[in-house]
Amino acid sequence: MESNPTDLSALVISDKEFKMISELVLDKVGIHLADNKRTLLVGRFRKYLLENKLTFTEFHQKILADKTGNMQNDLTNMITTNHTFFNREATHFAFFLKTVLPEIDLDMKQNKKSDIRIWCAASSTGEEAIMIKLKMMEHFGVRYNSLNAGMLATDISTKVLNQARSGIYLQDNFKDLDPKIIDKHFKKVSPEKYKVNDNIIADIHYTIFNLVTGHYNFKQKFQVIFCRNVMIYFDSPTKEKVINSLYNVLEPGGYLFIGHAESLSRIKHSYLDIQPAVYRKPQ
Repeated sequence: MESNPTDLSALVISDKEFKMISELVLDKVGIHLADNKRTLLVGRFRKYLLENKLTFTEFHQKILADKTGNMQNDLTNMITTNHTFFNREATHFAFFLKTVLPEIDLDMKQNKKSDIRIWCAASSTGEEAIMIKLKMMEHFGVRYNSLNAGMLATDISTKVLNQARSGIYLQDNFKDLDPKIIDKHFKKVSPEKYKVNDNIIADIHYTIFNLVTGHYNFKQKFQVIFCRNVMIYFDSPTKEKVINSLYNVLEPGGYLFIGHAESLSRIKHSYLDIQPAVYRKPQ
């Protein structure tokens, strides 16, 4: 039995439809949906199918025929989870500040360079990219403005990228951030919302990128890549593909940060294990 697009309460997904949609999600988004994710899938699609009067089968047919990319954006925005907050997994930012940035600074001084190349590869709504920028400003101080320190921040979802570009965040997102940092770098724009100061996001370049199907054709390699809390949605072959693609665009000695709920222990890679969820490309 196929889904009924006119009855929200009766929306179900058949075995055939679930197989079609889960294969589509894996191909287009890179997320593996196990059979126990049926209820989640129906919940994510419910409003969209009703508003557009589509069954799951009709949605599948339309997205394959769509040449604009709009329906793939709709699929991505429906299927991805984007819960995050400032200073999430704070030990990473402490290590970045105390260990990684001094190493980059020393290398720049020794080799008379001024480039800092950092990629926030699953930037979601921008909290992580802003934290990286704040730590760079904390380390370099007034010297920061003389550096070529723009940051690439990417995500597969246009919805979260638009929110990141707005720089506006709910008060709940700041629960783990020092109030002094909030007062210095954010402005309250409503009783429950803050906007990050323009100088913080001015050189964060937000753009769409699919870690699974994207082409890693960057002009220069990165010193640091943050790719946290996204690979938990990948199956092992996809995770291995992404991890090794990231390896290829890291410069020797470059660091990779992944989520604390993630691990590289069961996939083939050449990284050095530095500390929990921190890896390094051999020099």
